[in-house]
Amino acid sequence: MDKAEDSSDYDNLAKQWHEAIGLSGKRQKVWEHKGKMVVDRYRDDRPEADTSKKFNILWSNVETLKPSLYSQQPKPQVTRRYKDKDPIGRAASEILERALEYGIDAYDFDSVMNSCVQDYLLPGRATARVKYVPTYGDTEGEGEEAFSPVVYEEAVCDYIFWKDFRHGPGRRWEEVTWIAFRSFLSKDELKKRFGKKAAKVEFDYKPDDIGEDDEQFKKAIVWEIWDKTSKKVLWLASSMSDKLLDRTDPPLNLHGFFPCPRPLFSLVTNDSLTPVPDFVEYQDQADELDEMSGRIGALVKALKVVGVYAGEAPEIARMLSDANDNQLIPVDNWAMFAEKGGVRGMIDWFPIEQVGNVLLGLYQARDKTKQELYEITGLSDIIRGASDAKETATAQRIKGQFASMRLGDRQKQVAIFARDILRLKAEVVCELFQVETLQMMTGAQHSKEEWGQIVELLRNDPLRTYRIDIETESTVKVDDEAEKASRLEFVTTIGEFLAQAVPFVAENQSMTPLVSEMLLFAIRGFKVGRQLEGAFEEAVEGLQQKDENPQLAQAQQAIQMLQQQLQQVTEGREAEMFEIDKQTKVTDIEVKRAESQAKQAQLQAGQTEVQSKQMQTQNQLEIDQAIAQADVQLKRAQALKAAEEARAQDIENDAVESGISDLVEGGEMDALQGRIDKARNVVVELENQAQGQPEGPKVIKIIRTESGLEGVIASADGGERRVVVNNTEDGMEGIVEGEDG
Repeated sequence: MDKAEDSSDYDNLAKQWHEAIGLSGKRQKVWEHKGKMVVDRYRDDRPEADTSKKFNILWSNVETLKPSLYSQQPKPQVTRRYKDKDPIGRAASEILERALEYGIDAYDFDSVMNSCVQDYLLPGRATARVKYVPTYGDTEGEGEEAFSPVVYEEAVCDYIFWKDFRHGPGRRWEEVTWIAFRSFLSKDELKKRFGKKAAKVEFDYKPDDIGEDDEQFKKAIVWEIWDKTSKKVLWLASSMSDKLLDRTDPPLNLHGFFPCPRPLFSLVTNDSLTPVPDFVEYQDQADELDEMSGRIGALVKALKVVGVYAGEAPEIARMLSDANDNQLIPVDNWAMFAEKGGVRGMIDWFPIEQVGNVLLGLYQARDKTKQELYEITGLSDIIRGASDAKETATAQRIKGQFASMRLGDRQKQVAIFARDILRLKAEVVCELFQVETLQMMTGAQHSKEEWGQIVELLRNDPLRTYRIDIETESTVKVDDEAEKASRLEFVTTIGEFLAQAVPFVAENQSMTPLVSEMLLFAIRGFKVGRQLEGAFEEAVEGLQQKDENPQLAQAQQAIQMLQQQLQQVTEGREAEMFEIDKQTKVTDIEVKRAESQAKQAQLQAGQTEVQSKQMQTQNQLEIDQAIAQADVQLKRAQALKAAEEARAQDIENDAVESGISDLVEGGEMDALQGRIDKARNVVVELENQAQGQPEGPKVIKIIRTESGLEGVIASADGGERRVVVNNTEDGMEGIVEGEDG
């Protein structure tokens, strides 16, 4: 290293670091000179007296490469390093990703990256650093307990001008032990930062566009040095060779110590970190283009119709300068004019054919030089948007592939640089941001216990590194069609997998864990599947919890089967009870019809004895038929009752064995039994009525005598009873001997 070991003596440290800064300046002096020359050429900064034509191929190449290397703001991707089940790691990744997205959107990250890409393409080295910027509120408390709470926090990224960065010697970046940033501080800034020590600092820097007497614009040059060996940060003024402005612990606790990523180098070799600008590699061809462009410009100026004519023929000059269309110029001495050959003999033109041929040769030579330059830089006409109709598709594809290979490495370097900046920002967020800031910034909803575990993971640098990985999406503009294709591929693949897996799991529930892990394995392989990973994990956990208790699953399956059986029994019962009700109603109608017919037969019994016997016989037959039908209905109802009771008993036994007897309780069997009993009572009543009917009608004979009406009732068995008939106010009343009425 360029300095001695650390010492507690500030005087010795100041001298050592002044020497280290001076040596680093000598190492990159040549590079800074080349870098300034390249930037001036890109800007076309040259003396006003230089009016020659230039072909600014450097500007063209840089403007072509810039959008190819960086065309959109990177999007952070914070994921678990290992794609396994880790809910706290997933939640911490989501919170950190949201915080980084907010940090990028909160300030102009694109301007930093665009400036770095321009430095990368012009002088050949680009640098940016990360800072923690807290915003404090009003002072609270009094005396020693007074403090200002942090009300807002930022992790910002600052662009570092390519001349304002120094680093220690090293062949590779890993060997560098210190870096330094140059700042230009005003008097107020210097006093606010360093207090009384600022009084001894000289303001030794002034911008190029101000005069010597403009003291108010002068600033002090201060170097901020990060020493990895001593783990200290030092501040050194260029005008103070014997004193340090400050020496403290690093304000950021970063894994790599330095607050900046590895610089973006254009061209370095394994023996040095001093870069070489890209333009240097094709500077000779660019000079040739400028030279030929200057010559072409001069010849174009000379390429015009000029000539000489004889002085004694001023008419020729008038013909070229004053004559209008269809105008004739008179000649004073036509004979002499004609004798000398007329106009052809009196004028001679400048030979522009030779100038034209030279111009064609210069254009061809310049095109050839441009082609050589494109071969050196790798900027084929495919990248520049030019094409030749004579070329085949295969030839254009080969040229495009060649350019893509050359360009791909540069795109990768820019993407890594952007990723490393975001990783540094993520470290600042994890180490310094308050929980309240993270909650407001990300809007994540978690319990207090979960927030504790998440913050513990984020604060623990080794654990965070092991479990969380931070990447970025491509910094090159993504093709919309490619994005749609990737989403369609994801949906198609997962859809086909689910179409085959769901029926398989339904038949083989023991394979649910394996199929679930296969599904998550497939989803985690798609970048577009990250948004749905959480939803799929929750669904898989639900399936696995359901399958963890096989007895419960079997009981639920048995319940479903019994419910289906009960539904079938209920439907069968309803049909059978409907039939029983129907038959019962038919029986009621038949009985009522028989009773009506019996009464009618009794009223008509007195007509004729023959008719009485016929009616008796007919009624008896109908009664017998009704009794038989009632008996059949009774037996059917008894058989249905027995079958229903047996079936209900079987279901109840099955339910008791399955531990779910409550499904067959609730009153269904009692209701059915009540309906069967009701039907049986109807049948019994019909049977009793049928048994209580008389064996046949009695024959009543009425005889009018002197004392009134007398009657005789002759029964079927031949017996007779005397009836006395009396007239009353209500009608005729008969009294049978031996009966009460």
